[in-house]
Formats: sequence, C-alpha cells, structure tokens
Amino acid sequence: MFRPALLLLSATLSITAVFADAVGFSLPAGSEKKWQGDTPANHLLSFDFRSAGKDGAAKLSHEGQILFSHTASDTWRTAKIAINIESGIHSVWLDGKPLAEEKALPSPSWQSTPENGYDLGGDFTIATKFRAEGDGTLVAKCEPDGTWKKNYKALLIKDGKLAYDIGFVGALGTKKTVADGKWHHAVLVNSGGNARLFLDGKLVAEKKDFSTKDTGDSVLKIGAGTEDFGGAFQGQIGYVRYWSRELPMEEITALGKGDEAKTNTPQLNWQPADKSIPSIVLSSQGAEVEFAKVTVTPLAEVDHARLIRSWNARSLASGERIYSGMCVTCHGNHKIEGSLPTAPRFHIGEFKNGYDPLSIYNTLTHGYEPDDRPAMDDSYPEIRCHPLHPRGVSEKRQPEALHEGR
Repeated sequence: MFRPALLLLSATLSITAVFADAVGFSLPAGSEKKWQGDTPANHLLSFDFRSAGKDGAAKLSHEGQILFSHTASDTWRTAKIAINIESGIHSVWLDGKPLAEEKALPSPSWQSTPENGYDLGGDFTIATKFRAEGDGTLVAKCEPDGTWKKNYKALLIKDGKLAYDIGFVGALGTKKTVADGKWHHAVLVNSGGNARLFLDGKLVAEKKDFSTKDTGDSVLKIGAGTEDFGGAFQGQIGYVRYWSRELPMEEITALGKGDEAKTNTPQLNWQPADKSIPSIVLSSQGAEVEFAKVTVTPLAEVDHARLIRSWNARSLASGERIYSGMCVTCHGNHKIEGSLPTAPRFHIGEFKNGYDPLSIYNTLTHGYEPDDRPAMDDSYPEIRCHPLHPRGVSEKRQPEALHEGR
C-alpha cells in the first residue's frame, strides 16, 4: 500500500529549498533560534541534530505549538516535518520512520485575564468560524488550570458534533457531524437564561433555563479546555467574537453566511496570527544540542495524498480509457505490440523513471527525455493520476515482473 504521507514527503525532494543553513549551529540548553524568512504556506522543514549531553532534546515549534520533541544522542539523527497550512495537517518523520502522519495542526490557543473574563453568566453571544479535523474546544469559560468543575462552560466539538456544555449541569448539541474538514459558522446565544445554538445560519438546538453564573477566577479560553475535558481544538479556528448581549436575528443570519461585516462591533474580536508566514522555532532542552542541514522546502502544489484517497471504481475506469486511448499506441499491452520502439512495454518492461505513483505522475507531467516521452501537462492533475490506479497498473504487468519488483 502506498502511504499518502510518504508521498507528501517525496513530493518535496526535487524542489529547490527556499532556506538552507549548511554550516549548522549549536544551541545551549533552554535557548532557541527562530526562522523569520518568507517561508511558503505549505513546506517541509528538515534538520539533523545531536547532543553530547545525556539529557539533550531537540524541539520544533510552529505558531507556538510544539510539533516535534525528541531526545538527542551523540550520533546525528534526521527529523522532517511537513506542514500543510491550507489543509491544516502536518506529518513528522524521524530517521525516515513516521512518528505522526497527517495529524491536524493544533489550533493556537488564547485566554483572557480574570479581570476581563467576558461574562457567560448573563446575556451574551459568541460567534466563531472553524474547520474541525477532530474533537476539541472552541471556546471555554473556566479557571486557567485544573480539572472540569460545576458551572464551567465550553463550546466544543464532541464525538464529531457541535455542543455547548455547562459543567455538571447539562448540554445541548447538534446531530450533524461537523468534524468533516469543512469550514462552519457557529453562533451561541444566551438571552434571559435561554440558550440557542446556530450552525451555518440555522437554529440547531435550544434549551430553556440553561444558564449559570461564572465561577470565581474563570477566564475565557480559545482553542483549549481543561486538563480532563474538551482538550485542544483539532483543526483551525478562523475567528471568535463576543458580545455581552443577544444579537438580532438578522446579524445571526449574516454570521451564518460568513458576512461578518454586517454585525456591530464586538467586545472581543479574536483572530489567529497570519499563517501565510509561519513562525518556526528550533530549541534545545536539558543540554546543548547541535543542529545541521536545516532546510525549508516548498511542498508540491498538487495534494497527492488527497488524489490517492479519492481513487475509486470511476478512477480505474477513467485510467483504463486514458491508457487505451492515448498510451497503448506507443506502449502496447499484453495483447497489442506498441508502435514506438523506444517506448517501454509496461506490462513486461522496467519502469526506468520509477514505479511508485509519484514517479509515474512526474513522468506523465514532465516527460522522460531518454525515451522521448512527451509531457502530459495539458490535463488536470486528477485526470493525470487516474492511469496510476494501483489495480490498473498491476493488471498491465505480468506476475513475474511484479514479483521482481519492477
């Protein structure tokens, strides 16, 4: 089976790095170095590290969230972290072995001060735009540390669904799954003690007499709950807005349509930092750590993992039509001899430019000069991938060729 995350990694190898530190550097324990250049939105960061100290560890942070942390030894080790801002995922490898594959990027978290905690014990409206890859807390009203307690409050994704929970009092929520990787708009309104929950402009849940006073030193948190409830949000939060009153229905409808400009000024208008220029920080812990071969490389423009996940029976049929209509003339198959002597016979011959899907895709896209193979760059990437369907490729080859790994 071809692993999409590994394809994501291999897709970067032929692209010129936008930053490279060939000399390397050392960081004393507890120090850091930040990359401040114009890094691509979707990129691969690669570095080698080692430490003479037995307690040394290397860390990589992105937008304040730790994506890589591992102990170092006196031998060089290689870490690679692929960050895809557009899809909100990242993958991590250590010495070529995956540690995390296509995990959601942690959403940046924020919390208010107790003095300005944004009251959720009276009338209020909270609006947020989010894209969830799993469960986690959008907004919470609780103390900065500790466990979940009575009268704490959280707007969160639980079991893939949107919910509003008041600690040990009750909850209301939606039946629709929102952890689908798509953008959604949620509005939570409490007026006169009655709670209403809107999703994408539609009322999806309501509950009368569902309000309690906030607790002591509670603060408003974004992207995080307590140690034992809600958890960090898995996905992206586009904004969070707070009003200490009930919004009129026309403004709630506008928010559901993504038209935030039609609402009055909120007391809180939180947005995450600009992610088009990611903040990358390398740091050391426990002992001095050496870093070398630090590079930042753009990821491929085509999302190969998504294309492979979308393969189905229609893709196989499309690939068969493309091969039978365009490729078979020169390359042939097990029944028809190809017309071009320099064109490899894929059903028995060797794939000179690579047999994995990415290599074949690059051959189709850019051509292969040694065999006079022209580029197939006038078609959509989705269509270009259809002849790569593993079942279709396997059926074109003789068993002995497959057995030999060609």
